[in-house]
Amino acid sequence: MKVLALVPHPPAGSSTRYRVLQFVPALERRGWSVEVAPMLDASAFDRLYRPGAFARKAWDFARAGTTRLAQVIAAAHADVVLVHREVWPLAGMVHEEVLRGCNPRFVFDLDDAVYLPNVSQANRSVGFLKSAGKSAWLARHAAAVSAGNRFLADWAVREGADAKDVFLVPTAVDTDAWRPGPGPSGPPTLGWIGSHSTVGYLDPLRPTFAELGRRVPGIRLRVIGAAFACPGIEVESVPWSLATEVDALAGVTVGLAPLPDDEWSRGKCGLKVLQYMALEKPVVSSRVGANADIVVEGVTGLFADGESAWLEAVTALLGSASDRSRMGRAGRERVEREYSLRATEPRLAQALLHAAGVLA
Repeated sequence: MKVLALVPHPPAGSSTRYRVLQFVPALERRGWSVEVAPMLDASAFDRLYRPGAFARKAWDFARAGTTRLAQVIAAAHADVVLVHREVWPLAGMVHEEVLRGCNPRFVFDLDDAVYLPNVSQANRSVGFLKSAGKSAWLARHAAAVSAGNRFLADWAVREGADAKDVFLVPTAVDTDAWRPGPGPSGPPTLGWIGSHSTVGYLDPLRPTFAELGRRVPGIRLRVIGAAFACPGIEVESVPWSLATEVDALAGVTVGLAPLPDDEWSRGKCGLKVLQYMALEKPVVSSRVGANADIVVEGVTGLFADGESAWLEAVTALLGSASDRSRMGRAGRERVEREYSLRATEPRLAQALLHAAGVLA
């Protein structure tokens, strides 16, 4: 079977890697041919979330529009198309209608509440050009929907997708690559991984970090993928890279996953907690979105809502090496069982076969 995957970003985009690229080898072992077609090239993606440079970004999207149009026309030669997140983000339905005309056998894959009019801070002034309403069109017209969590699956059905065409395909981690190593040495280290667009989720925890700095001698906060500063605690900001992300997280004692309880966060698919758990790190998380399904209270980590609860949960884990070890092992086992590539790839394959008309 020939699969064309339309993705918005090159491999530097985490959702492209985790929702599409990491599945390609397993799909090819089925004897399938998989072509991954990004809308933006590496240089355009690198500029996308930086402030300013609007003239250059406009040129990037002009080129991307032509590239995407050629890709959707080429979709006619595929047995099935995987549309990750969007066909074309800006106003107008030309690309979507061309895809539907060339090949209606497409899977709409979403791992965020992409139907909301969210725009990055760097591009907020031109946010009116974005058309989030296209997501509902894709959900209604797709031959199948691949939803990263139950919240997104329910949304697709509300927007008109037939329930039998909606597949729950959680975000997965490659447990062969994300393997626990030697435990952290030195002072206790709290860990968080993300980007400049999500580092603001740490802001409500500033009082907690300051209090922990007073209570726990030598404690550090390691922030991977963004710059962050907090008086009262030593902060280590580590640049993200694909080559070093596993090693950077391997040195933390407890993984943190704070989220606000809003609709955008409910659509998130829990990648942070999966990464922590795959490395046998106990987790302290907000009880929001997929995190509420992935983390098992008292087994793989602890939930915290509110400043006092965060302080209590983190303090409890830092004070018990046996609990950290027990929860870390249970977290790793849970990821291998339910959120590994081996566990999740058959679900994606089923969605693709369904859209292709091979499976009823």
